Amino acid sequence: MKNTVGFVAVVVALLVFVVAGAKAQTVRPLTVNEAVAWGGATHAVTLDVADLTTTNGNTAQTFSVPVLAKQGASVVAYTLETAFQDTAPVTNNTLALTVGDGSTADLFLTSTEMCVDGTEVYLKFPEAVYNSTGQATNVTLSARSKVYTADGNMVLTVTPKAANGVSEMDTGKVTLYVRILDAVKRLR
Repeated sequence: MKNTVGFVAVVVALLVFVVAGAKAQTVRPLTVNEAVAWGGATHAVTLDVADLTTTNGNTAQTFSVPVLAKQGASVVAYTLETAFQDTAPVTNNTLALTVGDGSTADLFLTSTEMCVDGTEVYLKFPEAVYNSTGQATNVTLSARSKVYTADGNMVLTVTPKAANGVSEMDTGKVTLYVRILDAVKRLR
C-alpha cells in the first residue's frame, strides 16, 4: 500500500509539473533511458521558433517551468538542435538564452548564444567547468542548483538584438535537460 501511495504521488506531481509548465514551451518527463543518457536529468524543456511570439524590439520573452516547495532544480545540459535564424533580412545576429528564477536571472544557465549569425553554442553543460585543455575540473553543483523552500519557477529568458523582436526568427529549436528532484519522495 505504501508503494502504491508513493507511486500515485509521483504521477500526480509529474502531471502538475507538466500541465503547469506547458505555457508555450514543451515540458516532458524523460524516460529512464533518456535520464541515464542525459546525466540524471528528469525533464526536457524544448523551445522552438513557434514559441517565440514577442514582436517588440529589444524585448525579452520569458517562459516558466514550475518547481514545487521541497524540490531541487538544476540544468544538466543545453542542446541547440537547430540554430535560430532570421532569414530575411539577416539583421538579427544575436538571440541569447538565460535560465534563472526569481532571485537570479542566470542562476541555472548563463547567457548562451542561439542565433546562427552570432557565435551559436550547440552544447553546454552548466554544472561542469572545463579548463583550457578541455578537461572537466572540480565543480560545486550547488552553484548552479537550488532547493526551493516555497513554490517557484525556473525562468527561461530569450533576449534578441536591440532592434529586433524574438518573433522575427524563422528557424530554431533548443532543448534544456533539467533535473527536478523531490526530497520528500526520495526519502520514502
